[in-house]
Amino acid sequence: MSITATRNQRKAAKRIQQALRKNPYDTEALFQLACTLETHDRHDLPRKRQVLHRILHLEPAHRQARQMLFEMDRAMIGGNPSRLSAAVILTDPSANDLPERTLILRYSIVHQILVYLFIACTGLASLTIIRDSRILAVVGACLLLPLWFISAVIEIDDSGLRVSRLFGMVHSVIPWNEIRQYKQTALRQSIQILTGQGRSVKVSAQIQGYPFILDILQQMRPDLFHTAESARTGTLPQDGPTVTSVAIKVLE
Repeated sequence: MSITATRNQRKAAKRIQQALRKNPYDTEALFQLACTLETHDRHDLPRKRQVLHRILHLEPAHRQARQMLFEMDRAMIGGNPSRLSAAVILTDPSANDLPERTLILRYSIVHQILVYLFIACTGLASLTIIRDSRILAVVGACLLLPLWFISAVIEIDDSGLRVSRLFGMVHSVIPWNEIRQYKQTALRQSIQILTGQGRSVKVSAQIQGYPFILDILQQMRPDLFHTAESARTGTLPQDGPTVTSVAIKVLE
């Protein structure tokens, strides 16, 4: 990298710092910060994601920020655009003229094949070896547990999310406006979404597109994340400076 290019980058970083210190709600300066985080260091990607969410919270119709977040999500779950086709519709309030599309997420085909093979082999071996019908019933009940998890299918659209299991025999529909709280396990292996009516759904982190689910939830219900943050810190949620003051340190 040339000395001139480095000098120009420092000047650009200084301009971003000054703009955000003057106005932490400047979405264009925030977007420039996100672009800087993109090229500065790959370890800054979580900060970049925070800044992009902040931009969309302040200006939901910011197309460049939405597209950048879309590309990050696509790269995170394998670069398959067909599984992220609803992203623009879900985050673009001006897209009412587009047809409604549903984003469908499930376990990877490798996970499914392995679990189904295990269930089939275990079931056949049990039928061959075990003669007691009561023991067979217990084995069958135990095999329902992995089948329950691996058969999970999540459908997301602009009205909410639907989780179905056991090939559609069991399903739960959660509209966005009924969500009261979300919880993550200590190791972030799953997320539980609860409604005001006492219903809940649990989504495993092994589902392909799991990070994208969190992104959509934050875009559709940012108030849930503000509430969680204030409960964790014991303070009222703060806008703007909380996100940018952390990310801007990278430029200094």
